[in-house]
This record gives sequence, C-alpha cells and structure tokens, in this order.
Amino acid sequence: MLGSEDDEVMIPLKSLYEKIAEEKSGCCWESYEVYRYLKGLGYIIRRHGVPWTSKDAAITTPSGECFKDKDDVTRLLEDMQLCDARAVFDVYLPTSRFKKFSPGEPSFVACFSGDSPPSKEDVKVLQSRVATSLMFCHVAQGRVSFFSFNSIDLPVLP
Repeated sequence: MLGSEDDEVMIPLKSLYEKIAEEKSGCCWESYEVYRYLKGLGYIIRRHGVPWTSKDAAITTPSGECFKDKDDVTRLLEDMQLCDARAVFDVYLPTSRFKKFSPGEPSFVACFSGDSPPSKEDVKVLQSRVATSLMFCHVAQGRVSFFSFNSIDLPVLP
C-alpha cells in the first residue's frame, strides 16, 4: 500500500494486517465488521462513550489524561470495565428527526462479550450502566450475529 503522491511511503501488507489486528483505541477488525453491517442496514452508529464532536471535549495531557473537574475522575472509575463484556456502539434508528447534538436514547447498545457468551454478572453490570437494551455481537468468518437476553435467570431442572 502506498501513501499519498507526495509521500512515497510504502506500507507492507503484513504491517497493515498487524495494525488492523491490534486493538488500539477500541478499534479492531470485529468492531469494523459490526459497524459495517449495522451501517449497511441504515442504522446511525456512534462509538459508546465517545462524543459526536470534539467541540466540547477537554484538552488531553501528554499522558493521555483528560480531566475537566473532579467528577470526571469519579465517572472514569465508575465506567471501568473489569469483565470481558463491553459496550461498543450506541445504535440509533434512522429517522429524519435525528440530530447529533440531541440524539436521545439509542435503540440499543451493541456489546462484545469475548469468545464466549457473557456471564450473568457481566450482563447485570452492563445493564446497570446502560439505560437501553443490550445486543451482544458475535463475528465469525465475516458474518455478524446478534443476541440478547430477555431474562438472565434460568430455572432449576429437577
């Protein structure tokens, strides 16, 4: 792959695959597959927890920290995820009334759960952080599947 006409920079294909495979800033190939699938269906997609614009965002320090006030630290600690399941995208229905400055509640939040279904505790933790329904994504061989839980209590079999 070549850079712009002025640069003459060559990026080897192996290096390109390595960049796609490493998950930096929450981006990975699976995330792209889910984004592409939902976008192709016409949904409006936003990365979970990331503002639409950087207009109101605070300036980050060289270490990458971004604090406007002490409440930001508290919010960051509350949002820490110690489980494999994580919210990835806020998904909105495509409507003519949708405005980025006032999007409202998403229709659902797309989540990843790792290689296996999320545990009951992981689902409860995510549900406590998100005010809307959760849809868990699974990507296999380029196909995206979604599943959700109406109830996370299983009956005891005799």
